[in-house]
Amino acid sequence: MKSLSFKLLTTIFAVSFSTHTLSGTDQAEVLYGRWSPDCNSIQGLKVVSSGTAELDVNSNQIYIEVRLSAEKNHTNVYLEKPLDLGLGGMKLDWKNFSSSRSIGRITDWSTKKLKFQWIGFYNKKDGQAYWKTNPDFMQTENAIFYKCGD
Repeated sequence: MKSLSFKLLTTIFAVSFSTHTLSGTDQAEVLYGRWSPDCNSIQGLKVVSSGTAELDVNSNQIYIEVRLSAEKNHTNVYLEKPLDLGLGGMKLDWKNFSSSRSIGRITDWSTKKLKFQWIGFYNKKDGQAYWKTNPDFMQTENAIFYKCGD
């Protein structure tokens, strides 16, 4: 009963505030689906389960699977693996890109929009971040993604 009351209170709290940070159960329920800065022309981020998403970094070039990890005030986005690569994407050093350093961060979200900060791919071999300014969705350092209808 105590667990059910806590879950109900958490849900009421989440609905009461339009912008808040991600947390366990809320993340799976609210983030599920497609998010993009422009739903008509950029694929963006598609959350397919509570901890897994697909990210279209560059159309026809870099399409990756990512892992989402809720932290205290944000959700980190980690590279899992490339799903589809074009000629430009194939030139990147995928075997040395870290899956334990975040490539992005999600903050300030609601049921309609979220803030996505892109960090880039961290190369374990040389300690550098790559593809920091190249993603299609990067108009500013912190892109605003909107919930898309599909």
